[in-house]
Amino acid sequence: DWRLAAGSAQLQPFFFGRALPKFASNGAGQFKFFPATAAAALQGGLQVEAAEFEQIRPELHALGRVRLKSDFDLTVEAGLVRFNKLEVGLAGEQPVLALRITGSPVFDFKRLRLDPASPAAGEILHINLLGLPISWLAPFCSAADLSGGVITGEVAVIRTGDNQLTLQTSTPLQVEGFSLVRAGRLLLAKVDLKMDAEAGLS
Repeated sequence: DWRLAAGSAQLQPFFFGRALPKFASNGAGQFKFFPATAAAALQGGLQVEAAEFEQIRPELHALGRVRLKSDFDLTVEAGLVRFNKLEVGLAGEQPVLALRITGSPVFDFKRLRLDPASPAAGEILHINLLGLPISWLAPFCSAADLSGGVITGEVAVIRTGDNQLTLQTSTPLQVEGFSLVRAGRLLLAKVDLKMDAEAGLS
């Protein structure tokens, strides 16, 4: 069995005086190693709560306090990670998103690619955007100023019949009161957006 209880105070000495966000993590589960094949299996759950992201960049103050909860069941062998189970929940003041992996896909570290476990068409990743604040995205969009409410909707990664991966919305992405300013010019002012999207993943 494994158990984890760690926080920023334990890691701070390894960062040579550089400030870290405040965080605390707790987790527990099982770990197995198979010497004959050099394979490993890891199951369990992990919870992390973090705040004061402005210690990294001042503009990350907008993130506030963030909570993450995950449940997982992984096997690792020959540079491949099989996700038998992965469910992740992210929240701030309110729930932000829920992510789950289905169909036991495999991540190939050499190719940096997530592949389905079988050739059959179907969903392998589902993301439910319960309320992603625009203020969380704004610090990462230096070319423009973004403001507005929260983004909701559902996005899935699907394996199609021709062995391709497709990213598509299963429920339209929506945001209310969205504004966009670039180079001092107001391009969008408090508009309500609704979008369906689909894109191929190479």
